[in-house]
Order: sequence, then C-alpha cells, then structure tokens
Amino acid sequence: MHCTDRQPAVSPPAAVLPAPAAPRPVAAPGLDRRILVGLCGVLLAVLVSGFNENVTKVALADIRGAMGFSVDDGSWIVALYSAMSVSAMAFAPWCAATFSLRRFALAMIGGFMVLACCARWPPTCRRFWCCARCRACVEAHCRRC
Repeated sequence: MHCTDRQPAVSPPAAVLPAPAAPRPVAAPGLDRRILVGLCGVLLAVLVSGFNENVTKVALADIRGAMGFSVDDGSWIVALYSAMSVSAMAFAPWCAATFSLRRFALAMIGGFMVLACCARWPPTCRRFWCCARCRACVEAHCRRC
C-alpha cells in the first residue's frame, strides 16, 4: 500500500449521552444561615468588648484603692488597658491565620488559665506591692523614698 492509498480512520459511533438537564436557577445572594451566625458572632464580640471596657472604667476606683494609686496614676490604667486591647485586636487575626484558629484559641485559653491561677497570689504576696529601694510596703508609706 502506498501512503496515498490510506483511508481516513473512522471513529466508532459515540455512545448516546442523555441531554443535559436544565440548569437550576441560581438564588440571589442573600442572608443564609451561615452569614447570620457570623454576623451574630461579630455583634456579640463587639458587645462583650464594650462591656469589658466599661467594667474596667467602673471598677477603676476599687483598683486604684487596692493598689494605692492616686487619681492621676489610676487614669493610666484605662489608657494602658485600651492600648493593649487595640494591639491585641491587630495581632490576634494574624496569629490565628498563621498558627491556625484552633491552635491560637487553645494557646489563648491556656494562657488565660495560667493567669487566672496566678491571680490569687498578689494580694497575699507583699513583694509585688513593696518599694524597690527599701522594701517597705506601699501601705506603710515608705519614709525613706
């Protein structure tokens, strides 16, 4: 046979495919359950954050009295608390994305548990409330300093 005598190859008959089903109409994007739960979660986080800030402001007089701070020194407590809160809000999403949300949440829960266990010691341990130079307790009004 010569190259010119070749017959074109005929493919076998294709299996008969069913006709494609009519496409289902796509629902307009709206408020489904997942979006509503997310929005409620964000709302709850904002409300709890505001409540936490107001509890600190209301309890400021008691905190100042327990630590022996004046009004001017005590006003820095809310400022420092707010600054740490804002910096944590900027830092937390990055940590959650970097280390995974589960690991980050477990690390934060563990950290708060350790701090909560340690929170019971300072009122009975006077070394936290003493003058650095003479070791006189703040309540005794150090006379040397």
